Amino acid sequence: MTQQRTMHWTIERRHREDPNQNWMPWITVEEAHLLHEDGWFTYEDAELDPMYYEYRVTTPKDDEVQTGQYQLVLMPEVFPDLATAEAAAPWPEVPFVHVEEITVEPASVILTERGETVQLTATLSPEGTTNQRVIWSSSDDSVATVSQSGLVAAKTGGEAIITARTADDGHTAHCIVAVNLGVTTIEAVPDSVVLEVGNVLMLSAVMYPADAHDMRLDWTTDNYDVASVIDRGRRALVHAYSPGYAEIKATCRDGGHEATCSVIVRANEGISIDKADSAGEGIEPGEVLPSE
Repeated sequence: MTQQRTMHWTIERRHREDPNQNWMPWITVEEAHLLHEDGWFTYEDAELDPMYYEYRVTTPKDDEVQTGQYQLVLMPEVFPDLATAEAAAPWPEVPFVHVEEITVEPASVILTERGETVQLTATLSPEGTTNQRVIWSSSDDSVATVSQSGLVAAKTGGEAIITARTADDGHTAHCIVAVNLGVTTIEAVPDSVVLEVGNVLMLSAVMYPADAHDMRLDWTTDNYDVASVIDRGRRALVHAYSPGYAEIKATCRDGGHEATCSVIVRANEGISIDKADSAGEGIEPGEVLPSE
């Protein structure tokens, strides 16, 4: 048996994880609604979050304010998953299950292209933890970013640590992300040169992108009698030994990309070259050290 009444009533709530927290007003309504003969009532529009909050109702009854913890009966057509089959009953005590551990899969990953993505998955234990919120962050957003759903995107070459932190108790787990961008193109600077016997040229190679992971090179000459090459990493010393033509080649170990410098060597009377000479220290790229 029910009766129609118009009442002022307020729903207050506080977070279940902090029972010492003050009750905060949540909804205050003045409207006609069904009041059950045992003092409980129904409400159709409240968007309850019983996982994280507990609720109490303050409502007048017999000219007095009755305060206590109540269960709000939800209408099946509005909240089919939470609707109750019977009239209101006191809200049951729900234990708060704390997070004890978090893991992230995969624990490490290598991305090789700018913009490439990978989805990370966080798992909380034990099962059925109350607060399952996970906060994602990156140690270096310039290398790799991460969304709050755990989606990682590569930005530039380098390494970043992606951290997943639980909102409950702050447990953390990590994924190491290496962004190893591959070399796409290479240029020799200069790409052609005319030398005289005895000259020494500092040749350099420019690789793209500039933040490629593996920028190791192998330098070779196709005519050692005309011009030799001494490896200096991204640079090379070219020694002009005798008149003729030679091609100096730089080959990327990553992907095998190649760049060449065409070398023409002209005669220089009275010059004798020792092919074991390693002169050329301190020469800038593209600079030619004249014969002595």
